This record gives sequence, C-alpha cells and structure tokens, in this order.
Amino acid sequence: ADKFSDEEREFLCSLIHKAVPQERSAYKTIIELIGQGHNAPENLDVALQKHVSPNFNASQSFIATQRSGAISRMTDLGLVARESDGIRVKYVVTERGTQFLGKKVHHE
Repeated sequence: ADKFSDEEREFLCSLIHKAVPQERSAYKTIIELIGQGHNAPENLDVALQKHVSPNFNASQSFIATQRSGAISRMTDLGLVARESDGIRVKYVVTERGTQFLGKKVHHE
C-alpha cells in the first residue's frame, strides 16, 4: 500500500523543490545517476562516493546510509521504484521522478 496519496506526494515534492534545497539536490543527483545506469545499491554508492568526494571525504557506510534513507523517502514520494530480480534489487526512475528532475523552482 502507498504511504501517501497522489495529492500528498505532489505537495511534498513541491515543498522540497521550494524549501529544501539539499534534499532537492540529493534527489536530482540520485535520479540522474540511476538514469546513467547506476541502478543497484552497490554501484549507486560508488557513483555517489565519486560525486561527493571533491567536497567531502565520506566513508562507505556513510554513503550507504544516506543512499538508503534518500531512496526510501524517494520511494515514498513515488520518484523511484525498487524492482527485485531474485535477490538483486535495482532502482528505476518513475514518471514522477522524471518530472521532478525537470521541475523549475518557482519563487512566489
């Protein structure tokens, strides 16, 4: 069962877009990396490590924890979905995730 209604998801996504730039930036990076084929936990972690390392020397466990939390929130928001292929999990970007990537930030 979905955690949020479509209306709630839409509200939260636009709130993140307007008011939570770090979360917005993290989601966009993850959506872009999944789109480039980094769609399994391990290879997404490697790509994220490379992405943050110029500014921040993060441990593998830090990256994995952050990725796991972000993916869970993104799944709740309907931006990504997890697909399992036997024991392996892969992430897919949903249509809502693609829209999130293209959203412009409107300042009221």
